[in-house]
Amino acid sequence: MYQAEILSQTLEHITRSIDYPHVQFHFATVTNGNIALLQLIQQAGWRLHANTPGDVFLGLKAGFTSDRIVYTGSNLNRADIQQLIEWKIDRFNFDSLSQLQDFCEYSRSQPRSIGAEIGLRLNSPELTGDSRIGVRPAEFEKANEIAQQQGLRITGLHFYWSLD
Repeated sequence: MYQAEILSQTLEHITRSIDYPHVQFHFATVTNGNIALLQLIQQAGWRLHANTPGDVFLGLKAGFTSDRIVYTGSNLNRADIQQLIEWKIDRFNFDSLSQLQDFCEYSRSQPRSIGAEIGLRLNSPELTGDSRIGVRPAEFEKANEIAQQQGLRITGLHFYWSLD
């Protein structure tokens, strides 16, 4: 059970604690997709980090606009890409070259140009631990080639790291 006032105060405290003009705070819906909770986070000016199309749906329902949602998900397929584009999601972190390729191919098939901010989910065992998910540094050049063929640039890097 959450107490709205305490949560709002905590979000405000976190927001004020980092004095940097370009900071963006993203709440990961994977931790809790409760609509009332998401509404409080949205009202605090935070953005949303979604891991599934369902997370995006909940975020939109809670009042987040599509430009305040970043999508980072595993096993993203063409149907998911189509749905996310229909919801006007334009910030993605792709976890494989094939995901990036599918996105670019879908984008090419559309009558209107799809402008997107693209990041890669890093897979670097010395930083992120051993994982099957993510793009390895040796694949960055190929990822850039794929994006450039669609007129896109890779502008971000997303990763989790293990403190073990």
